[in-house]
Amino acid sequence: MKGIHSNLKQLKMDTVSPATRLLDKRRLMYQVQEAFERQKEEEARRLEMFNNKEEELRARDLAVQEKFVEFSKVINENEAKMQRANNRIAEEKKAIEAKEKRKKELEEKVSELKSKATALEKSVTAMKAYEEFLENVRAKNPEEFTEINDILLLEGKLRLANDQLRFQQKQLEEENQKIRSIKDQLEKRKKDEILQLNIEIAQKSKQCEEIEGKRLDLNKLAEQISAKTVYKQVEIGHIFMAIDNLYMRCGDGPKINHNSDLKYQMDPGDEDVGKKFEEVMDKLRIIKAYLNDYKTIVQKSSSSLLQKCKNTKELSKILPRELNIN
Repeated sequence: MKGIHSNLKQLKMDTVSPATRLLDKRRLMYQVQEAFERQKEEEARRLEMFNNKEEELRARDLAVQEKFVEFSKVINENEAKMQRANNRIAEEKKAIEAKEKRKKELEEKVSELKSKATALEKSVTAMKAYEEFLENVRAKNPEEFTEINDILLLEGKLRLANDQLRFQQKQLEEENQKIRSIKDQLEKRKKDEILQLNIEIAQKSKQCEEIEGKRLDLNKLAEQISAKTVYKQVEIGHIFMAIDNLYMRCGDGPKINHNSDLKYQMDPGDEDVGKKFEEVMDKLRIIKAYLNDYKTIVQKSSSSLLQKCKNTKELSKILPRELNIN
């Protein structure tokens, strides 16, 4: 329907003149302007109503806030009063507790004083009996005690002497304890020393056994060495005898004689090994000289002459010394 209405309106506008259309547009503009003014007035009226409402609400809010502040003040005052009342109650309770404690202490003190009074009464009763006893003692010994104070003075002296004796006894017991402690320490030290000495004795015994074993081993070794030495001495004796035999056999020849070259000649009873060794070496040197001579003789002699000689002795007798033997 709107499309048809707009089409009809468009046909009408197409058929009217431009002036009419201008007037129509002005009319429409005035209508729009009037509608805008009416709407503007309506908005202004609404804004005024809103502002009035806002002012009213603000005034009501301020009133409520003032009432709330007043109510808060009242509440704070009530709380302060309640706090003061509670503090006062607590203080009163503390005061009551302190009074009760003080009362209890006083009651205990009264009870203690009553107990002391009872004890003093008993002591006075006992002292009366003691006083009667002292009076009887004074009456029986009027020459020694004229008053009860004399007996008390004597008792004080005896107590003082007793205290001194007890003190001396305590000192003697302490000294005795110290002496016992020193004795125990000495006994312990002696036991430790004896134990240490026993340990050392055991160690020394073990060392002695080891040394004895070594000594036996050394004795065995010495016996072995002695046996070897005897064997070597026998061998050396045989060698010396062989050398002496060779020396004597070499000296039997009349033509060749090196015995005059012997430098060392020992006495039969002399047993000096060094001298014997020098003599033997000298004899070996002479034997070597004889052997060199015999070697030279053999080399320079004819084979027929050597066949006639059965030994070196015969050879030395046949050949003269003038063969330039060196």
